[in-house]
Amino acid sequence: MEHLLEHGYFFGTPTARQVAGGVTLTEGRYAPHARLPPHAHRTPYLCVVLGGDFEERAAGRRASCGPGMVVFHPADEEHANRMGHAGARCFNLELGLELAARLEAGEVLPAHRVMLPAGRATALALALRPGRGAEESPALAALAVEDALLGILAELPGSPVGGIEMGRAPRWLVRATERLRAPDPPTVTALALEAGVHPVYFARAFRAATRVAPSAFAVRARLERASAALLASEASISAVAHGAGFTDHSHFCRQFRRAFGVSPSVYRAGFR
Repeated sequence: MEHLLEHGYFFGTPTARQVAGGVTLTEGRYAPHARLPPHAHRTPYLCVVLGGDFEERAAGRRASCGPGMVVFHPADEEHANRMGHAGARCFNLELGLELAARLEAGEVLPAHRVMLPAGRATALALALRPGRGAEESPALAALAVEDALLGILAELPGSPVGGIEMGRAPRWLVRATERLRAPDPPTVTALALEAGVHPVYFARAFRAATRVAPSAFAVRARLERASAALLASEASISAVAHGAGFTDHSHFCRQFRRAFGVSPSVYRAGFR
């Protein structure tokens, strides 16, 4: 491989860097239309897109990455990037060798690239940006970093520590989750009919596979759409809430804080 980047090194221009809890936290900027050659990293890392956008190519597939998205890259996975017309700002959480080995031994880390839309994982990552929590002791900072990291990994589909266990999930689950992410999701009875199973069995199997009820999953999907809209536009929080399907501003704010740990305004301010 022509470009195998050592731990702590990324293309682009670094703007901040900090090491805590076996994780190297690096922020960087990428010039408009910049092209990053095929490369890989010696240790696994999570990339949070703070601004701008880029296209990433890996394993023969292309994917677009915009504000709030979280991308997990396993160690030694080759990928290439092309920045958008405004360039990009990224925050990378790179696992140290010891921590990565421990998590890999526990089968916590995915084997392939995984992408998440803006949501709880983004909020957890933002709390770790360099300069935040500097008043804490090194031990507490390390604990907070690893705790947040595990929380982010728990959001990844297929993760043993959370998300959807796709290896054990019923065949109809992927289609059902797609339908529940729609702006106007169908009822459980309708989803069960589509899946060809009894509604009671559907609800029980869905909760077993996703760890949440279908209704909670649908609410979470609306909150994820709202979190993405908060970063992609200057619309008021009330307008964002309405666009995501929430009719009451206060209810939306309570649900958002409960899901992501911060208010919508604080979440948006983290990208400003």
